[in-house]
Amino acid sequence: MLTAKIASATIGLALSFSLNAKEQPTTQTTKSAIESVINSYVSHGAFEGVLLVSQSGEKIFERAYGFANYDNRTPLSVNSSFQIASLSKPITATLVLKLKEQGKLKLESTLADYFTEFDNDIGRKITLHHLLNHTSGIPNHFTLNNWFNRDFHNVTTEQAFVDVIANMPLSAEPGEEHNYSNPAYFLLGKIIEKATGQSFAQSLKTNILAPLNMTHSGVAPVNTQSAHVIKAHQWQDAGGYTREPDNNYKLFGAGAAIYSSADDLYRFDLALYGTELVNAQSKRQLFNPDLPYSWRVGKLPIRESRKVNAHMYDGKIKGYSSMVLRLIDDKHSVILLSNNGMSYQLKRQLVGDIAKVLYGEQVPNRENDVALALTKAITTGTFEKVLTDIKANKYTLDEGMMTSFAYELLWSNLASKSLQLFAVIGNHFKQSEDAKHHFAKACNHRLVKNLEERNSICGATL
Repeated sequence: MLTAKIASATIGLALSFSLNAKEQPTTQTTKSAIESVINSYVSHGAFEGVLLVSQSGEKIFERAYGFANYDNRTPLSVNSSFQIASLSKPITATLVLKLKEQGKLKLESTLADYFTEFDNDIGRKITLHHLLNHTSGIPNHFTLNNWFNRDFHNVTTEQAFVDVIANMPLSAEPGEEHNYSNPAYFLLGKIIEKATGQSFAQSLKTNILAPLNMTHSGVAPVNTQSAHVIKAHQWQDAGGYTREPDNNYKLFGAGAAIYSSADDLYRFDLALYGTELVNAQSKRQLFNPDLPYSWRVGKLPIRESRKVNAHMYDGKIKGYSSMVLRLIDDKHSVILLSNNGMSYQLKRQLVGDIAKVLYGEQVPNRENDVALALTKAITTGTFEKVLTDIKANKYTLDEGMMTSFAYELLWSNLASKSLQLFAVIGNHFKQSEDAKHHFAKACNHRLVKNLEERNSICGATL
């Protein structure tokens, strides 16, 4: 029996907002309102990238903001391609279902059917269905000791990585719990190769990219980054951005190595409404509200008396950040691609603000938004001043948003600033057990072990 599911309320929790009944705005009014929303994020340094919005199946807004390469100040264009990280997974899942329709794969097949490394009791239990919906029990890659070592990615072959995965202890029995797993999707990519006799990249092109004319999409080549993909940037300690080194996506494979453009993702979005890409039965499996195949599926409240069906997914890796929100009752969509490390919480908030616009609702005033203020502080080198202002209650404080931002600082190698913010959160939300837990977790994180000010900031939490 499954003990942890993707509940149908997932989208409502992840994108929680309510809208009142209002007359639908004109397209021009909507476009102006969207531009006003996105400008508030751009002006705070919170978004650089491409934003595409469609309404009733028609593209009404597509703009590029910022630079494809800070080194030479090359501007982004709406056709720019970005690594989409885990947003690769819904595309890979669709490819698996298409191959199933062609009779090349069976969802009930097991790992033992494809890999000698899994010719054991465990391998004979884990099916493709388990891999697709994250119930295989295979842990995520973060549990691997060497995962964050660049040499591990450079010297480990894909075949050797299969052996590494086969030796990872399961986090749960197959089919028992939902545990997000990138290695599971890596294995799906290798299964696709075995079933088709083609590389994952070629199979993806043959079955999805070429039929949908997704000409700015593909799979990052082994040991390098595609020349088609714009550069990613991340915060630097003194303010502004520094370019992220090119990443090796070999071991991410089918789970996170796809690159795409906003327009290509829009083509994919539209194709999922018909049956030319995959049939109705496959779509029911893809968007199963209890255990979807790498989509978040649920009901999004529009107003008290109305909820709409919504599909959402996102990805983030090494400065690249992506999100797709599909409001399928009305065929609206919001597609966001960023190359400045935009956090999940801010992506969620931004697409939520735009969803409000699409239904004619007033968007909250973000001028006093603490996450936007912190982002601007990082990019302008005024972080300590904003921390002082936070302590003086000059912003509306949101524990969840601030905690998410503090982790983004940590993962961006700004450990000292991260710990400072965690300390401020803990001091302001003194009664919060979550605040205490996250502060202690941050203080003992591998990225802060050698930080000089760790003892003075963390104190008794160590």
